[in-house]
Amino acid sequence: MSLTEESSDESDQPTVEDSLSDTVIHDPCDSPQNFANDLPNRNLTIHYSHSFNDMIEAFSDHRIVTQSLTVKRILPNNSEEAGSGPGVLRDVYSSFWSDFYEHCTVGTSAKVPFLRHDFSSDKWKAVSRVLLKGFKDCKYMPIKLAPPLLEDMLFGAVYTDLKTTFLKFVSCQERDVLNQALNDFSSVDMDELHEHL
Repeated sequence: MSLTEESSDESDQPTVEDSLSDTVIHDPCDSPQNFANDLPNRNLTIHYSHSFNDMIEAFSDHRIVTQSLTVKRILPNNSEEAGSGPGVLRDVYSSFWSDFYEHCTVGTSAKVPFLRHDFSSDKWKAVSRVLLKGFKDCKYMPIKLAPPLLEDMLFGAVYTDLKTTFLKFVSCQERDVLNQALNDFSSVDMDELHEHL
């Protein structure tokens, strides 16, 4: 398994690396054979316009993690998407996590979920099933989530340096001021430092 880094290209043209910057690439030859064909099948209908809510609803059923998924996507014009198979499933997981980053997390490079008044514990459990099933089906891991969060969730302990992660969580301006304060506290503009704390 290899991790694709964000492109350092300064041009405004998106590249393949840009679109994969939050994706773990998996080679199926690296892992044992998947026995998904032995699992009971479940058909999911996901609408582009509200795929996040469709996924939460589908993954509210705990049995979904023991089922093989077949996904049908409905386009904004109410027609069915022509594609099918594992590529569509992978794209559905990717779309879910993009929406999750936007609606349920805070932070810049490192994303941290926040509590929402409209998000019950059942919905958080559904999110955890999306994480588990996405990894089981496609080896998809939402790597924009802060590493300490994933480590604590998966291993019960944090191994990543929290200061490094925090500097990825804050904005670029805050990061610059905090780095300056950490390197030479006497040189930092105190008004600017207080503004960003």
